[in-house]
Amino acid sequence: MASSPPLPRVCVTGGGGYIASWLVKLLLSRGYAVNATVRDPRDPKNACLEQLDGARENLRVFKADMLDYGAVTPALAGCEGVFHIATPVPEQEMVDPEASVHPSPGPAYICDVTIYVTPIVSSLRCPCIARNTKIEGGWRRQRPSQQIVPWPSGCGGEEIRLIKEMMDPTVKGTMNVLKACSAMNVEKLILVSSAASICFNPDWPEDKVKDESCWSDKEFCKENKSWYSLAKTEAEEIALEYGDKNGLHVITFCPGLVFGPLLQHVVLNTSSKVLLYMIKGCNPNSSAICSISFLLSVTLLFLAFITRVTIFWEVHGGPDTMNNKFWPIVDVRDVAGALLLLYNKAGPHERYICSLDQMDLKELLEIMKSMYPSYSYADKMVDVDYKGALTSDKLKNLGWKPRKLEDTLADSVESYEKAGLLHVSDGEPCRLPFFYRMPPLVE
Repeated sequence: MASSPPLPRVCVTGGGGYIASWLVKLLLSRGYAVNATVRDPRDPKNACLEQLDGARENLRVFKADMLDYGAVTPALAGCEGVFHIATPVPEQEMVDPEASVHPSPGPAYICDVTIYVTPIVSSLRCPCIARNTKIEGGWRRQRPSQQIVPWPSGCGGEEIRLIKEMMDPTVKGTMNVLKACSAMNVEKLILVSSAASICFNPDWPEDKVKDESCWSDKEFCKENKSWYSLAKTEAEEIALEYGDKNGLHVITFCPGLVFGPLLQHVVLNTSSKVLLYMIKGCNPNSSAICSISFLLSVTLLFLAFITRVTIFWEVHGGPDTMNNKFWPIVDVRDVAGALLLLYNKAGPHERYICSLDQMDLKELLEIMKSMYPSYSYADKMVDVDYKGALTSDKLKNLGWKPRKLEDTLADSVESYEKAGLLHVSDGEPCRLPFFYRMPPLVE
């Protein structure tokens, strides 16, 4: 009796991630053998992969950092195609927390208060701001004990940790995967980019819906410190150019804001944290923290008066203010389905947008309130002059059929409830991922 032919084998990078884990689940259910790369196989968030149907027989997990070409290459052995999904998504500003001296103001995070100090006096010794801290000439970071603190952009002169935090993993990581594809005779690569590589183009006509011909302006991204958008745009350009020059079948894929149920809740993806933040609102148990922040703010005002030091502060005890932008939204299961659809049907050197509903956060909040009126929603928003409607007609013409937004939201909430994520605990921080947050500043 003749043996059955081997299953087609593909590789999914960043296999434990939100989109990637759903894709692995789909691939296994559709008769594929899967090589999944993860940075640490022992990380609890990756345990969900072993529990998927068919994983024992058809899933191999490889330890691989995308910056290590030598580790990436073995994971692609025997693979016909690769889905490159692994990339960092920032939740905080990408800045250098290690530098000690800056030419312009920087903050020190003490409790939940951000402090900006202007050196009107030649030296300052104040235990409430930083014990025995002396300012002479330039700016020196104020840091209590051994706390590592972020430096927000916009204060000027900051040392952005781009190479380490975003540009290397995204751009160099993609280049390593491309070279490994060539070395291991992989036929097809699908690169998961982002709507962020499309939306930030100030020259695009306001009355024209953005399609795959629209690219984010890299200089505009730099000027606005949108490093994630810059990295995604550069990686996508590099991949398409590499495929064209080296005969690799490359397809790039640009999803919007991804919601939907969770396969694991050890480490939450950024977009799920946005929806969770909106649902949970400000933790009512954080009132004590807010009170401490208020008292410290009053103390700082008094210190400013007696020391002649100009102090600005941000109180982070309450809910963050959301930037009410226009977001393209899509279900994670529809993203996985679209990726497999492209793998089987899309031609080389093509680009696809994946988005269903497009609305601002205020509209999304109203839908959530109508579906689940009992939750304590966060509703602090500032309207932003940003309308970026996208079209997914190209993907739909290929046969993509997404589900309704209401179904996505209902399944998301049910998943959060089962995971216990909608319960607040005493002292639990209430923060919105930075990309969706208006920078608070009280003078």
